Amino acid sequence: MIKFKRTYTTFIVILLVIFTLSIFHYGYELIFSSPIDDELDFRLLSKIFREVKNKYVEEIKESKLIKSGIDAILGELDPYTTFYGKSRASQLKSITTGKYGGIGSYVTMIEGEFTIVSPTEDSPAKEAGIRPGDVVVKVDGIDTKGLKIDEITNMIKGKPGTKVKLTIKREGVLGTLDFAITRRNIRVKDIPYCKMMDNNIGYIKLSHFSKNVSGELVRTIQEFQKSGLNGLILDLRGNPGGLLISAISVVDLFVKKGELIVSTKGRNNKFNSVHRSKKNPIYYDKPLIVIVDDVSASASEILAGAIQDLDRGIIIGRKTFGKGLVQTIFYPTPETALKITTARYYTPSGRCIDGTKISSDEEIDDKENVYYTKAGRIVSGSGGITPDIVVSNDNNFISELLDQLKFLKFAISYANKHPNLQKVEIDNEILDQFKEFVIQSRFKTKESGFKEIEKLEEIGIKKNYGTEFENYIKKLKKITIEKNRYDFAFSDPFIVYSLKKEINWVIGGEIAKIESTIDDDVDLKEAVRILSDPDKYNQLLKDIHISKGSMN
Repeated sequence: MIKFKRTYTTFIVILLVIFTLSIFHYGYELIFSSPIDDELDFRLLSKIFREVKNKYVEEIKESKLIKSGIDAILGELDPYTTFYGKSRASQLKSITTGKYGGIGSYVTMIEGEFTIVSPTEDSPAKEAGIRPGDVVVKVDGIDTKGLKIDEITNMIKGKPGTKVKLTIKREGVLGTLDFAITRRNIRVKDIPYCKMMDNNIGYIKLSHFSKNVSGELVRTIQEFQKSGLNGLILDLRGNPGGLLISAISVVDLFVKKGELIVSTKGRNNKFNSVHRSKKNPIYYDKPLIVIVDDVSASASEILAGAIQDLDRGIIIGRKTFGKGLVQTIFYPTPETALKITTARYYTPSGRCIDGTKISSDEEIDDKENVYYTKAGRIVSGSGGITPDIVVSNDNNFISELLDQLKFLKFAISYANKHPNLQKVEIDNEILDQFKEFVIQSRFKTKESGFKEIEKLEEIGIKKNYGTEFENYIKKLKKITIEKNRYDFAFSDPFIVYSLKKEINWVIGGEIAKIESTIDDDVDLKEAVRILSDPDKYNQLLKDIHISKGSMN
């Protein structure tokens, strides 16, 4: 343990010295906003570095120590402050300038592994033979273990026409498989699906906030208006965000010119900003509902927060993710990049969107602060956007199935066993297969006591409690499994909904997922019900947490 601590300290020391010297070497100005603490005096660090470099028992690979030191320092900060080495910095430049290509695939992290959910139709990934459930263990020879999902996707992206080598781990295949895939321009639609519902209520699924989102949205709304639009639903569930300017341009379509949309505040005043609507809206005088969930983040939260604070519409669903940090990219050297969190986003009422604790010293507790919308309604702080109406169609059992990705894991397995499927309806056979899949995976809920039973079993083995004790443990496990079976029976309707959604997503992509479940979508049903009754909508907008007060 002592050796580890000394090594860790050495990492930090070497990092600070070399990083500082490299900045001055390339002629970049280093500005300190406050005096350096004596303990971090660079003369001391320089001396320690020289001593370690010249006298340590083994030869030190400086590049490895520097990377470990950088990771250690940034690891103390928020998850979005990131250093990009030579190869990754060039990829970052391509991405931020919009000149990049990809392989075309939905991905997620499953138990810490970067997993392909579904290659999109006619994509380089699908043409190369990438399958649902494939785990990317290396990108161009670089191990993906321990990397964040954004870091890995950025490694895969690159200049269109260039190749990326993916090393894949596939279920049922010994060893790994290598795929050389040529990147192409991948057009991801901001609006993958829209539909005119009953009573002339328009539904728009908004999946991203790219630079084109405002134009797409204008065209879609104008098409709805040709048929007579009585109400509009914007679905931001699963939308992780995108460009700030795009979020602002979307809010512009729904609020009066000159309204405050979002502001940013940082420790350094140059990162402070105020953004107001600059155009006359195209959809202002009719009802609007925004649906969100716990994946809705960043630009999605800016939109939802502005609509709520300005009393422009009703927010339905579940509390959003709470990602309201602004990142700025700096280049310490011509070949490296540092993406630093420089500010936070604030809604028009002054609420901080972000729920991230940036440093160990920082205390973010916004729960007790009271915020008011423009009309005087009370809205919640404490990070994220809390909906006006919380719609929940699940229970603790279902929540844990979702958290442990049981539906997605089964969907991937099922799709690989039935490669020619086009669309799936969930029957009793599939339902029984899923239940068995979950039980065989030793699914444990927080309330089941299964983990405690296993700990008790371990003690019995160590203490050699004998056959009677073993039989007792078996009975307890059986009771727990039966409890799971009871929970399954109680939760069948939502299990059917989730299975239908996940399996169709894996085999057909996002549009198939939406179309397969749109008639069973509880959030959407509630939104349509409210918009179908204008008096109900207006009363809800007036009554939700009504309180005297005013927005500053």
